[in-house]
Amino acid sequence: MPFFIATDPVSGATSNLGKIIFGMGVGALIYIIRTWGSYPDAAAFAILLMNLAAPFIDHYTQPRSYGHSRANRGLGGGQ
Repeated sequence: MPFFIATDPVSGATSNLGKIIFGMGVGALIYIIRTWGSYPDAAAFAILLMNLAAPFIDHYTQPRSYGHSRANRGLGGGQ
């Protein structure tokens, strides 16, 4: 069941690199929580923590737009 929650496009990262980082983060958190924590359902907790980090992952992993030399990071100010 947690596999389907982790692959939900609404709550996860949207860029290709962001999806990889999101998946690796979920896997690492599951390992950490099950190894050193006492929380029995590590998958749900790991997915919730990575859903919290998904907007930040998307912000820093935006792909380069076609025809531009660097990625748009939401700089604003008419740049």
